[in-house]
Amino acid sequence: MVKSVFSNAKTFAKNVGKHVGRVILRRETTGDAIEEVRRDAQKMRTSVRDVAGKGDRKSAAHLTEEGRCSYNVKDYVSAEEFFRQAIRVDEKYALAYTYLGHTLYKKGKFRDAATMWRRAIVLEPDSDAAAKARRKLQHLEHAEERFKHQVEDRLGK
Repeated sequence: MVKSVFSNAKTFAKNVGKHVGRVILRRETTGDAIEEVRRDAQKMRTSVRDVAGKGDRKSAAHLTEEGRCSYNVKDYVSAEEFFRQAIRVDEKYALAYTYLGHTLYKKGKFRDAATMWRRAIVLEPDSDAAAKARRKLQHLEHAEERFKHQVEDRLGK
C-alpha cells in the first residue's frame, strides 16, 4: 500500500520535470503544463486518500497485541499508547478501540472509555470486538445506576 504511494509520488515528480522541460523547449504552453500537473496532483491525492482509508490491519493488529501485553501486566500508560498507535495505523480497527476503552476504564476515564466502545460498535457491529464493547457499556450503565441509587439512599436518610 505505502509502496504504491511512493511509486505514485516518484511518477508525479518525473511528470512535473517532463512538463517543465517541455515548457522550456516551447513544446507545451504553460497553461497546458499547469493543467497536466493539476491532473497528476489529483491522481496523487486520490492515491494517498485510498491508502489512508484502508489502513494497515496487520500492523494495527501487532500494535494491539503489544498493547494487550502491556494491559495484562497493568502497564496502562504503555497499553494506551499502543492502542492509540494501532488506531492511527488503521482508523477502522474495532479491536483497538475496544481495548483502548478497557484501558481508559482502568485509568478512571469512564466517558472516554464509553466513547471508544461505541466507536468499536459502529465500525464493526457484528464483530467480537463489538460484542465485548457492548458488554462493557452495559456494565458501565449498571454501575452508574447502582451509584445513583446509593447517592439517592444516602441523601434520603
